[in-house]
Amino acid sequence: MPAYEVVASTFHQKDVVNQSNIIIARIDIDQHRHFVKRFNLIGFPTIKYFQAYPSESEIPIAEKGTTYKGDASATSIIQYVNERA
Repeated sequence: MPAYEVVASTFHQKDVVNQSNIIIARIDIDQHRHFVKRFNLIGFPTIKYFQAYPSESEIPIAEKGTTYKGDASATSIIQYVNERA
């Protein structure tokens, strides 16, 4: 199972602490090409972290997210997410 699937399934479990504050999403850039430019996506897969906003309307249009540059293992990505949750 690819690391991103392990990460997603980990945070979709009901017993994960802070699970309600975490959204793991996968985007098909062939169908949503505008995300490539908006979020400065260079290589794939790209993992982005976005801080939480009270509502979608409050997200700054210039928000690009922080690109994760750590190890590509599920364990490292889960640790990264947990440190920010």
